Amino acid sequence: MSIRMLPLKTTVQRFHRLVHDLGIELHKDVELTIEGADTELDKTVLDQLNDPLVHIIRNSMDHGIEIPEARRAAGKSPAGTIHLSARQLRRQCADPHQRRRKGPGMRRPFARGRSKGA
Repeated sequence: MSIRMLPLKTTVQRFHRLVHDLGIELHKDVELTIEGADTELDKTVLDQLNDPLVHIIRNSMDHGIEIPEARRAAGKSPAGTIHLSARQLRRQCADPHQRRRKGPGMRRPFARGRSKGA
């Protein structure tokens, strides 16, 4: 299973270039910081995260960070910062019966798996 696990940095290292190019285009000075780039995720999940993260970064630069003159006038540093942080909270399977209100669902198979140490 660890073969499919890749560090997040394989996806997010491209974002530095995106931020640089967008900063020039939008006339904004922006610094991108990334924390937890060594966090490992499944390759499929990484592929699915790319587009939403690009969208979030673009929106942050378009709507969340002012031009340097406006930032100075507001008493802020002329350069804005976008901070991406990733961490792994736990390595557990989702337990679908927790969301179900009626019916046997997966209670019995999960209980059996737990009794066997899974």
